[in-house]
Amino acid sequence: MTRTGGDGVRGFDGLRALAVVPVFLQHYTRLGARYETGGYGVWLFFALSGFLIVRILHSERLRIEAGGRTRTQALGRFFWRRTLRIWPAYYLALIVFTVLAALKLVHDFPLQHALWHYAYLSDIYFGEVMGRWVGRFGHFWSLAVEQQFYLVAAPLLILAPARWARALCAALVLASMATNLGMRSSGASAMQLYTNPLINFGAIAFGGWMALSLSARPKPGAASWPVAACVAAIVVFIVGFHHVGSYPEAVAAMIAMAPFVVAMALCALLVAAVYLNQQSRAVALLERRPIAYFGQVSYGFYLYHNLLPRWLVTKAAQAMGFDWRAPELLEAAVAFALGLGLASLSWALIEKPILRLKDRPPSLPAWARGKPAQAAA
Repeated sequence: MTRTGGDGVRGFDGLRALAVVPVFLQHYTRLGARYETGGYGVWLFFALSGFLIVRILHSERLRIEAGGRTRTQALGRFFWRRTLRIWPAYYLALIVFTVLAALKLVHDFPLQHALWHYAYLSDIYFGEVMGRWVGRFGHFWSLAVEQQFYLVAAPLLILAPARWARALCAALVLASMATNLGMRSSGASAMQLYTNPLINFGAIAFGGWMALSLSARPKPGAASWPVAACVAAIVVFIVGFHHVGSYPEAVAAMIAMAPFVVAMALCALLVAAVYLNQQSRAVALLERRPIAYFGQVSYGFYLYHNLLPRWLVTKAAQAMGFDWRAPELLEAAVAFALGLGLASLSWALIEKPILRLKDRPPSLPAWARGKPAQAAA
């Protein structure tokens, strides 16, 4: 019997592991910061999320049209499951830091601005209000974008006819591109462009468009080269883009869109390559137990890794009286191990137990439950 990921698709947990590594590298290594690898990891997360979420919503809409579920039931089921998956660990981290900040034990979590994070508006806070990263919660911007996408996509795809789904995804991609160009032409900052929700919706929607363009079930293809080619292309682009020369302003504005546009396309193609080649060696590699497990707990790792104190080994050495600065690689390894440990505990004690409730949503009032169309007929 072959193992399947939490989404029923072999290799998807491995892709999550692949996505979180460049984010970690940007936060903990000079090489990652130089090449700004974190954005590419986030865009791979977005492509995979869009692939899965849009398929889920499309399936719910098809059930509605078959008379097996009402719109209210479908929306309630979707948001209940998303809430259970994301909120517990997220709000636990925020509550812990709120308490630490109130006790003056941390100084990079301003309480007067905490509401932005609690309301899943971190992208607006960093991009529009502050115009810079503040404290250790910078990576929360992408979690805010995801939540905002749910609020837009779920009503659209549940309420509109199923045959409109691909067109709606394409419209979001086009809106993303238009917003990107418009903001660049009006002189928006790099921070505003990077964190803008509508721009980033494009990466999620393109993943969804790709999902709806493929077969309903994963394919047992055995080709590894599409996965390898996509990964190689992403790596080459990350390294190569920083060596692009100077161009006239009008041309430069277009070229500056390249990291997002190219990453959006390559990441969605990578997800599709895994989906269409379930028996390939590449997928078998992604399914290796350490990689798949890391992908399984990747949400917790992403959430907690950047909240850890920096230069832990150096500070420990100095506390013992040694005037020594630990090598970057050692500090990164310690931070990775601690982040993975926290993520594992979070998965075992918080996330996994709570997910057992995903098929038991709270009862709706009688007026809201309605009746499936078939039953009504």
